[in-house]
Amino acid sequence: MRLPLLNHLHLFRDRSFATATLITGVFGLGLFGTTAMQPLMLEGLLNYMPETTGWVMFPRGVASAVTRMIVGRLINRYQPRLSVQRCRIGCRPADWQHRIPASGHCSGRPYSARPK
Repeated sequence: MRLPLLNHLHLFRDRSFATATLITGVFGLGLFGTTAMQPLMLEGLLNYMPETTGWVMFPRGVASAVTRMIVGRLINRYQPRLSVQRCRIGCRPADWQHRIPASGHCSGRPYSARPK
C-alpha cells in the first residue's frame, strides 16, 4: 500500500522549499508553544484566576484575527518580502522594550540571565 503523502517527498530536494518548510515549522512550534504555555504560566506561577487568564489572552486573539483579515486582503497587492520587512521593523520597538527593566538600564540580557 502506497501512502499518497510519501509520493511528494521529492519536493524537499528543492533547497528553497526545504528551508522554508523547516523555518515555518520551527516558527510555528514556537508560536504554538507560547500560546499553549502562557495560560499555564499565568494560572500556575502568577496565581491568576481562569477568567482573568482568559481576559489577559483575549487581546492576543483579537489582534491575531484582525491581522489575518488585513493580511488576507493585502497579500496579493504587495510583495511578501516588503511585508516581512515592515513586520520586522514594526516589531523592533516591542523587542527592545522587553530588554529594558523598570530602572531604564539596558544590559542586553534577558531578565532571567541578570545577576541578582
